[in-house]
Amino acid sequence: MNIKILDLIQRETDQPVKHILLMAALSGIANAGILALVNTAADQALDLGEASVRLLVMFVATILLYFFTKKKALMESSILVEKVINSVRLRMIDKLRLSDLRTLDNIGESKFYNVLTEDARALSTSTPILVNAFQSAIMLGFCLLYLGLLSVVAFGVTVAMVAGAVMVYLANAEQVRVNLENATHEETHFFDFMSHIIGGFSENKVYQKRNDALFHNFLSRSLNRALTLKVNAQKLLVGNFMFAQVFFYVLLAVIVFVLPRFDHLDGDIITKTTAAILFIIGPLENIVSAAPVLARANVAINNLETMEAHIDAEATKDKPATPQQIKKLSQFQTLTMNKITFCYRDREGRDGFPLGPVNLTINRGETLFIIGGNGSGKSTVMRLLTGLYYPRSGQIRCDNTVINSENYQAFREQFSLIMSDFHLFDRFYGLEDVDTDRVQELIDYMEMDEIVSYSEGRFSNINLSTGQRKRLAMITTLLENKPICVFDEWPADQDPTFRRRFYTEILPQLKEQGKTVIAISHDDHYFHCADRILKMFEGNFVPYDGKM
Repeated sequence: MNIKILDLIQRETDQPVKHILLMAALSGIANAGILALVNTAADQALDLGEASVRLLVMFVATILLYFFTKKKALMESSILVEKVINSVRLRMIDKLRLSDLRTLDNIGESKFYNVLTEDARALSTSTPILVNAFQSAIMLGFCLLYLGLLSVVAFGVTVAMVAGAVMVYLANAEQVRVNLENATHEETHFFDFMSHIIGGFSENKVYQKRNDALFHNFLSRSLNRALTLKVNAQKLLVGNFMFAQVFFYVLLAVIVFVLPRFDHLDGDIITKTTAAILFIIGPLENIVSAAPVLARANVAINNLETMEAHIDAEATKDKPATPQQIKKLSQFQTLTMNKITFCYRDREGRDGFPLGPVNLTINRGETLFIIGGNGSGKSTVMRLLTGLYYPRSGQIRCDNTVINSENYQAFREQFSLIMSDFHLFDRFYGLEDVDTDRVQELIDYMEMDEIVSYSEGRFSNINLSTGQRKRLAMITTLLENKPICVFDEWPADQDPTFRRRFYTEILPQLKEQGKTVIAISHDDHYFHCADRILKMFEGNFVPYDGKM
């Protein structure tokens, strides 16, 4: 079976694993040496009445060698694998955060979380078991060698029977791996359904049929399929384990009852041979029990590698923004979308909703409202305009500067966003020297002072209603002080007072500061607050006729 964890360690760290393997090997040799010393001391005790002090000293030294080498192997291997897991997690998260939004959409949050938690945990817990198995394998080899010195026939019978037992195990090992791999996929689906249970809690509570269908027809079935696969794998593993147990008893019976009838062995050899076989039972069980752990570790590494390859394949390599690029683009006078097209694709690569070709020119400092029915493409256009999605074709320009991989990130830096699926941060990450008095002033302005405070660089409470969370997000937008502000239905969850305040106070203040504001809105009685109104229909802009 391929030991992928060794390949992973060699790729991810410069620290050699030879030292760890050497310590494990020495502990295995020392463990086998204990058997030889015990048998030798027993011979002396029978012949002379007592074992020599020299053998006692050697026995103690061997035990100490076994203790320290095994402890060092286990500690160093565990620390090394934890460092590798940490490195892989950081690199994958770094790649994901630098990719575009569609990469995350295509991968799926649940799958990403599952790989970075469950699969990483499988690697972490497998390390001491695999190191112990390697040490046991070394010990087993030396014990068999010792057995060969005692009796060639006993050695041959033992090796033949052990080889047969290993072949029986390997016959089921591939099926165990397949079951575990499929169980991992089912658990990913389970996390998807679980996100619908938690994220759609309110919607489910008011629609019993959806609540029941989601739980009984999807989540429960997915979890039960994963359970079935795990149970099947465990049945195979238990079968192998019990086979190994019975095998040892049969092997002992062959050595004690059968072998002396065909090969004249004296009682001393039979006793030592039996002791040697009893001594290798533990190591063989360690090796057998490590096999499913190794299979699970291989599956986990394969999932990590597949996930990273997916991110690499999906992600566009934009260069980091420079202060010069950001400053240059921030001085734009017109922002243009020229023949922009886009098409959603599902995870199987099939095309879905098409958008465009979209042509749009936005002037610096204007307040633009975008209207349209659900599914008309408003949010998609916003994601394209702000650089969250890459267009399939067409160009975005800031004045005469074409936006491409050289300056895409600098272009994104021009925007502050509060999208419909916004995330509220508990502190102002990335903002330096935040004026606490200014933050408190904005909290008061948003009428949040009785439920939220700002201290020690963070908000005291973000477990709020959607409207209140949007108000805190607005504070972040105002403090970021970006040239362009994008609001996707920000007033939709506000009470009438704050809805009016948004249109009659916040937007005019932003305009006075020279900000360009792009807002998706359905509040037709506030349309007079916009410089222009654009209407979307079926993925494109159409003339606004005064109707929604």
